Amino acid sequence: MFPWSTRFAQLVFCWAILLCMQVSFAHAQASPPKGRDTAIRSWPASPFMTAEQEKKIFDALKAPNAVLQPGERTLAQIVESMNQVVPTRIDLMAITDTGFSDDEAFTITAEDAGTSLASILVRLLGDKYLTFNVRNAMVEITSNEAAESQVGQSSRVYDITPLVDRFESVEADPNEYYPRSGNRQLINCIQTSVYSDCWADTVGGPSTIESYQMGDQYLLVISAPTLVHLSVQSLLDTLNQAIRQAGSPIVGGSFNPAQRALAKRSPPE
Repeated sequence: MFPWSTRFAQLVFCWAILLCMQVSFAHAQASPPKGRDTAIRSWPASPFMTAEQEKKIFDALKAPNAVLQPGERTLAQIVESMNQVVPTRIDLMAITDTGFSDDEAFTITAEDAGTSLASILVRLLGDKYLTFNVRNAMVEITSNEAAESQVGQSSRVYDITPLVDRFESVEADPNEYYPRSGNRQLINCIQTSVYSDCWADTVGGPSTIESYQMGDQYLLVISAPTLVHLSVQSLLDTLNQAIRQAGSPIVGGSFNPAQRALAKRSPPE
């Protein structure tokens, strides 16, 4: 027989182990799985820019500004400074058509020191109806109109497999069973949440979005200006993170046993 104090110590030890397991399980449910990125994979569909080149450009644009010093700077000076960290050029023909030149003055503030280059460009260029595009392996300062006319040169492929609910109900014959892709719901979400005035099939804008399915993989092919792509990527990444934190049964395109059984069902006779 163990003394009472020994039994009590054993009970306390077991209780502490169970409590640690419960806390660890709750933390695992609330956090994305280790080693698995919540970013939705995407690739440039351009013969003139590799995925590696694009990644270097976007990394530079998202990094805190370390090259644009406070003060009045012409557009030509801004581009010269940006070339220290990322290849940049001015589409002179496009900005001239809008009434501007590379001598146009802009104000860099002290607060811009810790802001990303992309955010600074959006603030500075947006006031002048200008923008920037990433194409041909460089950043191009151009007009909104020119960027919209070049969407065919700014296409991306997004792997949305982790976000697709393939067992959503559809508006079809209620007597029949059709597992389906939920990519239409995701497309609607994108078109209403990201630059809603730019989509061709909703408002006649310049940007297009098409779905493509190959086996168990679901893709979106989007042709749009760079700012639209950046916003789409951010939305998809956030959705994926939310789904994983909620413990969705569909992660990375895999089915749980119940869904696999459901997929094998035959239509009712």
